[in-house]
Amino acid sequence: MTASPLAGTALLCLVVFSSTICVGAFGPLLPEIARAQGLPDWQLGLLAGSFGFARMAADLPVGALATRRLASALTLAPITLLAGMLLLAQVGVHTSPWRVALDIVIIGAGLGMTFPLTFAAVQQSPIAGHWEGAIKLPTGALNFSVDFTVASDGKLAAAITIPQQGAKDLPLANVGFDNGEVTFGLPNVPGDPKFRGKLSTDGQKIEGTFSQGGADLPCSIERKADPVAAAKEALTGFDDVVTDAMKKFEVPGMAIAIVKDKEVIYAKGFGLRDVEKQLPVTADTIFAIGSSSKAFTTFVLGTLVDEGKIEWDKPVRNYIPWAITNIPATAS
Repeated sequence: MTASPLAGTALLCLVVFSSTICVGAFGPLLPEIARAQGLPDWQLGLLAGSFGFARMAADLPVGALATRRLASALTLAPITLLAGMLLLAQVGVHTSPWRVALDIVIIGAGLGMTFPLTFAAVQQSPIAGHWEGAIKLPTGALNFSVDFTVASDGKLAAAITIPQQGAKDLPLANVGFDNGEVTFGLPNVPGDPKFRGKLSTDGQKIEGTFSQGGADLPCSIERKADPVAAAKEALTGFDDVVTDAMKKFEVPGMAIAIVKDKEVIYAKGFGLRDVEKQLPVTADTIFAIGSSSKAFTTFVLGTLVDEGKIEWDKPVRNYIPWAITNIPATAS
């Protein structure tokens, strides 16, 4: 049994279409495949139009499948492609082995060029990123932030921070995004707290309801810049400030580290740690700070006093009874 070049190309295009639609590579591949089979332009136009329509009809459901089952889609794609190539050989298409190999090379090249970009696009979610919002309680607003991420398998994950309750990066459960609806819950919390809301058309706001213990409370979340990224951006030009200060105070060398939300966002050395040997200061240079730690400790204690967490005139044993035992001067 034999088949015409047009039929063979159509079959091959079907195979490539089914295996690459999840990563958006079909469009760039079609002309290369068709021309490799020696099709005239008018046949290429018919194929492009028909498969373009098919892709338009299939993009949404297949795209939704790829987003939710990305690992499965990427595993099935090469299997489908291999099966199609074997089927192509079975129907007896007038194509020599070297031409089949060439087609595979063309397909591989097309996937290689388009996969990195399209894979990154699939990996993203409309709600991925940093969000800040508030739950409207009868007594006032309870502020919080949520960070949505996409795992390697395409599944959504999220963590919530509630400063007023001392909660930091608590993993959320049942995180979902479907047809513009956002859902998540707080596991192992009394009252089964959960959120359900709708993403705005511009993708910048989520309006919904926070439910807990039978109460439904209005809740609004807005997309914000990542605080760590914002902090790094705010440090633009900081190096010049440091070098200028070193000149004014005649400091030969120093190192600075800045931590934001438990992440080191800046670490750099300036000047020399050994002027005679001309050895530079790096972010890993060890300094003998002497009694500077006393000033650091006092600063931290003062901050705790300002926050109302401790009082200067209270006995130390009120705060660290396990550390202070038989020292009368610090016990009262």
